[in-house]
Amino acid sequence: MAELVVDDLTVEYHDAGQPVRPLDGLTFSARDGELVVVKAPSGGGKTTLLCVLAGLLSPTKGSVSFGSTIITGLSGRDLLEHRRRTAGMVFQSFNLIASLSAVENVSAPLVLTGTPARTARSRALAALGQVGLDDRASFRPGRLSGGQQQRVAFARALVREPALLLADEPTAHLDAPNARTAVKLLREFVRPGRVVVVATHDDRFLEVADRLVDPSSARAA
Repeated sequence: MAELVVDDLTVEYHDAGQPVRPLDGLTFSARDGELVVVKAPSGGGKTTLLCVLAGLLSPTKGSVSFGSTIITGLSGRDLLEHRRRTAGMVFQSFNLIASLSAVENVSAPLVLTGTPARTARSRALAALGQVGLDDRASFRPGRLSGGQQQRVAFARALVREPALLLADEPTAHLDAPNARTAVKLLREFVRPGRVVVVATHDDRFLEVADRLVDPSSARAA
């Protein structure tokens, strides 16, 4: 079962000699097959939390476990495998490679980890189909709208079938119709064996969330 447990999570750094804690004693859990919405003002620790969950940032204190794995205790190859196999990250700025087609962007994470090119392409096309873009597989990012580029980014995160799917402000650069599509798709990505965590300021996610987390209120408590 893919249960997520965050316990007393604290991240501290210093800015101009002053301690800053974007996360201060955050504790919550999420059951298998849930959509967790992390909602807070800018600077409220949303992206920091996602980076810890993805294994990209080590906390000052506290722990995060996912299933039987203590993410905050991983190092070396085990940490790399968590980033490659378990966690799928959708970045706010899409981060697509301009010179590659949609299917090449989506297949890139598989090719880089040794999946044969033909298998990687087949899985990438299937992932693009999940987001309704299989007819745009040969298009480069410059020929895609903002909403379509976001869906390619979704497909790239999904192609490895991650058990922990993380999305950072996925509607920040989208107009209202495309934002509604993004919300709908992220809800559809939730399934048994997967937890989806969305960091956002967008109230539309409140309607589809199974669990709401506010890191800023945890800090103030």
